[in-house]
Amino acid sequence: MTRRIAAAGVPANGRFLLGNWVETYLQLEERDLAEYERLRELAINREVIAMEMTWAEKMEIEYTQRGVQRGLDALHHVVLRLLSQRFGSVPEAVRQKVEAIDSMDSLSNLAGKVLEVQSIDDMGL
Repeated sequence: MTRRIAAAGVPANGRFLLGNWVETYLQLEERDLAEYERLRELAINREVIAMEMTWAEKMEIEYTQRGVQRGLDALHHVVLRLLSQRFGSVPEAVRQKVEAIDSMDSLSNLAGKVLEVQSIDDMGL
């Protein structure tokens, strides 16, 4: 039933409300509830999980993703600034490679490496 609601040609808020209605009024025994949850977690039902996600849950995911992106942007800036202060002008190819890194751990390691190497070529970028 929830899979049909998720696939229905209804706006997202309508699907959410219908799914919420089912969750609220569908009274299942413990055994049936366990089976319902098992079925819900199957890969084929990913759209059901997305449909049932509350507004707050969606906002939390979006906020977290934005926070991660802000952190990455800040680390890109720090690494490029360290490179510039240590070695002068940063070549465009190096700048692009630094900005393409999407791992905070990798960027943090790169920032530390700036203090250890003798030239920008030693950075391995």
